[in-house]
Amino acid sequence: MNVNSRDRQLQPLKRENDQFHLSVLICEWLLIHEFKKKLHIAMPKKVNIKSQHDLSSRLYELHMQRKHGKLKLPRKSPLTKNQRQIVLDKTGSKCHVCGDVLTIDKFQADHVKPHCSGVSSDAENYLPSCATCNNYRWHYLSEELQWILKLGVFAKTHIEKETTLGKDIGEAFIKYEIKRELLKSIKSNQHIR
Repeated sequence: MNVNSRDRQLQPLKRENDQFHLSVLICEWLLIHEFKKKLHIAMPKKVNIKSQHDLSSRLYELHMQRKHGKLKLPRKSPLTKNQRQIVLDKTGSKCHVCGDVLTIDKFQADHVKPHCSGVSSDAENYLPSCATCNNYRWHYLSEELQWILKLGVFAKTHIEKETTLGKDIGEAFIKYEIKRELLKSIKSNQHIR
């Protein structure tokens, strides 16, 4: 039944016992209306991307939404060994993103709903993840993750086919990775001292 026919049902009723039915109809309409509002907010916005500038603008807009949606919350205490085992058992000791085998001592508890959104930090809100997947997945919005996957598959295809674009992306990525690993090594050595 659509909203217009529901509105017609809400016309003044003649009998006293229909007052209860009116209340039920109003509550039902409000629930449906609120659900539709929440559903609309949760669904990724359909965007008409027709140029590199459109894509860049949309990615920046999503980044700002995520940045301004963060809550500054104190870190929760780490999971206990028992809680970590519960999280690890959820996926049969495998990373929920890439499927790598994990051990109780060598996995990261990845928030299903990000800590910065104010969600509780109990075992229910975690899935086991390897460090790489957890660090790259971060707390991106769902539409951001969709763009990251699309761009990643696009780049991988061009690198694999050794197109001019693929070679440029591959070279830039290798330089980035070498620099990142070097900085990681330097930080690790400073931490040891």
